[in-house]
Amino acid sequence: MFRNTQQIKNILLIILFFFLLTANKNNVLAQSAGSTSAAIAGRITDQQKSVVNSATITVINIDTNFSREIVVGDDGAFSFNQLFPGNYKLTIQADGFTTQMIPVNAILGTTTLVPIELKVGQASDVIEIRANTLLEGKTEGSTNIERNTIASLPINRRNFLAFSTTSARVVSDGAAIGATATSGLSFNGQNGRFNNVTIDGLDNNDSGSGSVRATFSQDAVQEFQIISDNYSAEFGRALGGVVNIVTRGGSNTYNGSLFFFNRNDDTSAKEPFSDTNPPYRQYQFGAVLGGPIKKDKAFFFTSFERLTIKQNTIVTISDTIVAAARRQGFVNVQNGPSPFSIGTTTLLARLDFRLNPQNNMFVRYNGGFSFNSGFDTFGGLIDYTNSGRQALDDNTIVVSNTYLNSGLNLVNGVMGLILLDVARFCLNHEIKDFIK
Repeated sequence: MFRNTQQIKNILLIILFFFLLTANKNNVLAQSAGSTSAAIAGRITDQQKSVVNSATITVINIDTNFSREIVVGDDGAFSFNQLFPGNYKLTIQADGFTTQMIPVNAILGTTTLVPIELKVGQASDVIEIRANTLLEGKTEGSTNIERNTIASLPINRRNFLAFSTTSARVVSDGAAIGATATSGLSFNGQNGRFNNVTIDGLDNNDSGSGSVRATFSQDAVQEFQIISDNYSAEFGRALGGVVNIVTRGGSNTYNGSLFFFNRNDDTSAKEPFSDTNPPYRQYQFGAVLGGPIKKDKAFFFTSFERLTIKQNTIVTISDTIVAAARRQGFVNVQNGPSPFSIGTTTLLARLDFRLNPQNNMFVRYNGGFSFNSGFDTFGGLIDYTNSGRQALDDNTIVVSNTYLNSGLNLVNGVMGLILLDVARFCLNHEIKDFIK
């Protein structure tokens, strides 16, 4: 992958600089803070709708036990930003009122508004609310596809990007086939190469062809967001739309799964006007595993998936054209049944670390290794008379750190500045090969 040791040294120096940068507590830069996170906000009142100040409110992630705590000011308002999308529990405590516990689903790119009304009583009395009326605040035209939806909806070849067509203004833009496949999605009538696909807040597009770089198993997706219009400046660079993906991390419990799908001509009905079924084999299998490295502090998540398709197609050009092409030196041109195959392997490994109450870091590797043989692609066209082989190896390494000083500095009842810094480093390495 790397040609000499000097390249490795340069990469290590860049990563070292990254660590030094994110460890600096004076950084307040947060240009893309909302592209990979969620927020929970609201106001605390009593039963007479009067503001309750000086209440303590704690948010806890159900999966990782990550927690943050603040004390609200005189206006009773609170806000938790830079939350990883997922399920949380809010605990609200105030003198002279009962303690409340509220479940909240924090949605990617969205501020969930939680109205809280405390009842007079002892703080030792706890009221656990199992359902609550929540409001979602966002300004762009977007649709969120959460992990439970991804897991439950049926989809051919497990291409989770195809779920984007459940959003308004998005339609299929043809099959995503070949080493330079597009996203296969058309936003507002635009070409599939005019979209911006991001993963964990970082670019996942091929700048040369406008295609999409390798993704991963749908089981490795925590949530993704389809934005068709009015997206903020942190996205941009798209004439069409934006697909914003957040990868899945580990939790305090070990969990995993295995799957295998098989589709072939032996179990498929034949065409109405065909005597036999043409040869067809499609195999897809994979596994995921995640869990804690150190409870409440470090977690891991891994996924693997393999797709293999072997089939024939009929090339309907005449013998005269084939003979003329071969006389011109195009010896690979043929007609009749033409076999071709597709193979794709995807890998992902993610490590999450809570370095201290202010710094949360993750490291991610994902790779996509694909090939197709027996045909060639030209944009959206497919030439099945070509016996060449295309191969693509795509590797990505990401390091991300979020620094958030979540404490509140109350000066004469006024909330002080909350420092925020999101720094990300990404290294891509891609090899394309074509063999005649």
